[in-house]
Amino acid sequence: MDAGREIHKIEMLKKVLFISNNLNQWGQKKIVQILCKKFDTYVLLGEYQESAQNNVKVINYSEKKNNTRIETILRLFIKPPQTSNYYFGKRRNYLSKKMNFKKKLFFLIEFYFPKLLSEHRAAKILGSLKGIFDEILNEINPDIVLNLAFFTQQYPAARAKKLGYIVYDLIYSWDNPYKDSFLPNIYDKYLVWNEEMKNDLNRLHKIELNKQTTINPVQFDYLENLPEECINFTSNTTYKFINENKREYYLYVFSVGLSAMFQEIELVEHIADILYKVNPDAKIFARPYPNCFNDMKYYYALEERPNIYVQKDVPPGMIQNNDTIVLKKLLLKYAKAVINLGTTMGLEASFFSTPIIQIRYLPSSIKYSDNKLERYADLDYQMKNDHLKKYLYKEEYINVVKNEMELQNIFIDLTNDNFNKYTSYTRYLKKIANPFPGKSSSDLLIEAIEGHR
Repeated sequence: MDAGREIHKIEMLKKVLFISNNLNQWGQKKIVQILCKKFDTYVLLGEYQESAQNNVKVINYSEKKNNTRIETILRLFIKPPQTSNYYFGKRRNYLSKKMNFKKKLFFLIEFYFPKLLSEHRAAKILGSLKGIFDEILNEINPDIVLNLAFFTQQYPAARAKKLGYIVYDLIYSWDNPYKDSFLPNIYDKYLVWNEEMKNDLNRLHKIELNKQTTINPVQFDYLENLPEECINFTSNTTYKFINENKREYYLYVFSVGLSAMFQEIELVEHIADILYKVNPDAKIFARPYPNCFNDMKYYYALEERPNIYVQKDVPPGMIQNNDTIVLKKLLLKYAKAVINLGTTMGLEASFFSTPIIQIRYLPSSIKYSDNKLERYADLDYQMKNDHLKKYLYKEEYINVVKNEMELQNIFIDLTNDNFNKYTSYTRYLKKIANPFPGKSSSDLLIEAIEGHR
């Protein structure tokens, strides 16, 4: 490979290789659409998927992972970030019912293995390994490699960097800096959400501030740029509910998986009881957690209560299309308020100035396990995650409710259409979700890739 590759002239950019993990996810599909408008785009996928776009060249490497197994071993030695997300997340993984004995044994080895490597050193070792990606990179010869941080294996990007390609790392999700133990600082540029994330990448992963560029989160692009009228929803039950209850329903989006699903269901029942006392006619629209698709019957049982309606058309897992995304947009736009525990829906609701009720407490009635180890999977531990404390749990705002009485008072205010005192929290969240108002995420991403940001 040409040793002078890193001095590529920015105006000569033509080819981009995007390292992705899931083109069924709307945000990642959007990234590909943005890239295709400007560049000859290739996608390297870690699993087999068909591309919905004819002008995208998709390369699947699901059966070519010899060196990614080496990455799995290297990760055992990497010093993890000192965050609640990492430590409590690992314990939750251990307690997952889906984990067999072999996986649990590997977890114990990973958690207690001596941490001898920095992320930087591990990435250097990984990048020195020859493999199938050499052929792929030489054949495509991209001007820029755009890596989706956290969701993908680091080997392809690390190898590309070693071979002299320019590599950008896109920090896709708000919890990535706190959750991931392997965000190496070897790449040319890191695309992040905001200044807070910049500082945390520097503190937790030693990534220099001058290598980081802020852009609007691409996955929120639908809130401003996806037309509502592009889909025909006449027979859709969710669309019918929205039309019949505009500005009258409270949207609750479940935020945790199986480990604490039943506790979160108890929390929603608690919230519904308080709302019923204030306004018996008001309804909660409950949106189940997508990854619990096979356990929807437990959510549907909530409809035994007169003021809870459960969404019936939640897509399984991370499969998303324009239909499901537009419905999500409409739910946020026409809710009286969004009741949030730990999702980005509070951030997304801020685009429509929808009031946000941020739950910061758990009722004493919630049942906990008697087993101390299992407590790590409980809801209160999940609420200790660093990104939630940093972005959502700002107790100087009255929207952040710390007890039952505060929640009841908010319901009284909103029932009487007293919204004004709750708008400052919405404005605060909008600055996080949309740091560059008036600029599209598409333009900002292209500017960042071309070096204008």
